[in-house]
Amino acid sequence: MMIFLLIFFSILLLVCLCFFAADFIPVIMAWIKRIHIGRYTDKKVWYENAVKVARKNGEKMPKIPVTDKTAYTLLPKLRGEYYNFYFSSWQVASLLLADSDNEETRKAVYRFFDKEDWSDRSYKTGAGYLFYAMMQSGFSYDEKFKLAVDDYISKVFAAAGDGTLPYVLEYKEHYVDTLGMVCPFLIKYHQTYGCPDALELAKRQFDEFYTYGINERTGLPIHCFNPDNKMPLGIYGWGRGCGWLALALDECLSLLDETDEYYGVLRERATALCEALLPFQNENGSFNAIIGVPFSRQESSATAMIGSLLHRMGYTEESERCLKFLMSVTRVNGEVDFAQGDTMGIGNYSRRFEPMPAAQAFALRLYGKIVEIS
Repeated sequence: MMIFLLIFFSILLLVCLCFFAADFIPVIMAWIKRIHIGRYTDKKVWYENAVKVARKNGEKMPKIPVTDKTAYTLLPKLRGEYYNFYFSSWQVASLLLADSDNEETRKAVYRFFDKEDWSDRSYKTGAGYLFYAMMQSGFSYDEKFKLAVDDYISKVFAAAGDGTLPYVLEYKEHYVDTLGMVCPFLIKYHQTYGCPDALELAKRQFDEFYTYGINERTGLPIHCFNPDNKMPLGIYGWGRGCGWLALALDECLSLLDETDEYYGVLRERATALCEALLPFQNENGSFNAIIGVPFSRQESSATAMIGSLLHRMGYTEESERCLKFLMSVTRVNGEVDFAQGDTMGIGNYSRRFEPMPAAQAFALRLYGKIVEIS
């Protein structure tokens, strides 16, 4: 009997330790890694450490939680319900765009692409951003890539029909994220393979969102809107949503020729977005997770994305301040911290602020733009 009780309590203790480890070790490690955060003052030294982290992420993509829950996480982790693997595509794409000259990064991204069966995937916005990054990085005429990207564009056209694209097929709402993830892909696809319909869809996507998704008074984008009744959903001025719009404008302006009539349209919109956002830039250069809400957390991914557009549009001092903020929230090992976690639904924004591979990449791209003309 005594032996039975000893075994029982030993197993119970082991289970309790497992639950403790799953919940508290990540919290403790995050606290430890934030010791001496923000000690970087030299941009080059910061870059050398930050790019090492990005390359490590490219080799093995960190898992991204789908919830703010930090207690009783062991069972969801074991069942595969705690992390969102779908978001890996645009995380990987961001890393490639930030470090495409590095051969190891290119190989890691191609391995990620090569192991997926893209023919079995329905239309997903994240795949569009990955294919865009790969086209930008010279993979356009790889045989397997060409088959996958042609299959994907057929799914895009089927999803859009005569109209525009939802974020995912399962939901009809039109999110601001889609502009950043898909419009650069559509323009690049047209330029690479000669597909005017792709270019026209990109223009429709922009024009529709600017008709129904921009607040007339503030100039800030809504998170999404219902395409049937045009009702705005979520909030105007979600930080990373503003970042996705900034990224869409930044990337598409870099693709279009300045003589193109639509280049002028996008440039006007980019200037208007910068002017709308600048009054909300904090003294330390950051932008908040919710723009215009003073008690909202300062957020690294939005700051980096917006900073890149500010730089393109000539607001160089303000973009430098963005980079200075990002350096101030970089851990000793080079990880950019305080990126908002994955949004859990319309109006349900994450309260987790921690490193994210895409935020790391957005910060590196901002550095590259600033240093290039410094």
